[in-house]
Amino acid sequence: MREAAIAALSVVPRSHCLFERLKNETWRLDIHLLKPDEIQALNGRYRDKDKPTDVLSFPLWGGDWVTPDSHKALGEIFICEPIARKQCKLFGNTPTQELERLVIHGTLHVLEFDHERSKADEKIMTALEKKAVKKTRA
Repeated sequence: MREAAIAALSVVPRSHCLFERLKNETWRLDIHLLKPDEIQALNGRYRDKDKPTDVLSFPLWGGDWVTPDSHKALGEIFICEPIARKQCKLFGNTPTQELERLVIHGTLHVLEFDHERSKADEKIMTALEKKAVKKTRA
């Protein structure tokens, strides 16, 4: 999963406000695997959606969060593994590839790319996600 997050970070455009800092500083990105009821609780609490989802992301880089190992906190990603497994056929992925895709998707959300904001933003995020996925499969 580490390689998937690195692939997502590698496709960040130069215009992104974190571009230089991502290259020059050490960051921590936490990834958690949850059960459907656990991710549903988070989805309800933070997005007001009372249903499970495949991935949730929480950016932390906007503040001065520092992890116990003294790295700056980039964010947290929560993935529902059972939902990921069900989505394999939909995206034509193996279970590992689907987890990687969700890590990439979540990492882009941590960096505040958002496919739900507008059609233009969806196009940008989708292109970045495809580019990062391609890097993980090279």
